[in-house]
Amino acid sequence: MRRSIEILLGGAATGRELERLLREAAAERGEPFKEGARDAFRRLLVDAAMGRIYLFRYRGEAVGYATLFFRHSIQLEGRLAVVEDLYLVPTRRGQGLAQRFVGLMDEALADFGLAWVQFCMPEQAQLGAVLELSGFRQVRTQTWQKSLADDDLGPLENA
Repeated sequence: MRRSIEILLGGAATGRELERLLREAAAERGEPFKEGARDAFRRLLVDAAMGRIYLFRYRGEAVGYATLFFRHSIQLEGRLAVVEDLYLVPTRRGQGLAQRFVGLMDEALADFGLAWVQFCMPEQAQLGAVLELSGFRQVRTQTWQKSLADDDLGPLENA
């Protein structure tokens, strides 16, 4: 019997569903899904040392994803996951699913041996309330970004 809510680690079996959702998310933000993003996505599917991409399913339907990368912190005494993106299809928002997915992701990362999770998102992101309900606290920081490939600041230039 299929569980009503589940997260699956991205890989060959979930790649098509995840790419479709990534394209939907980019279109919703009014951005193209560039070839470089597609390459980065594919690398995440096969290189577990880089990070993870999780597929969210609700009642068997692919309804969202989360992308995260790993980093090492002396201050936090080890490896942590930084969630870069969490997306739910518009028809599934406001149903409490995001909080449930965050909880399942926390469990999966703890089982993987990580002690810390951070979310990195624009200030206007609506996920803040969900994160507070899930036990996260806001840490004020400034993020400075520079492309080493060209003068383009990329997707966060307006954040």
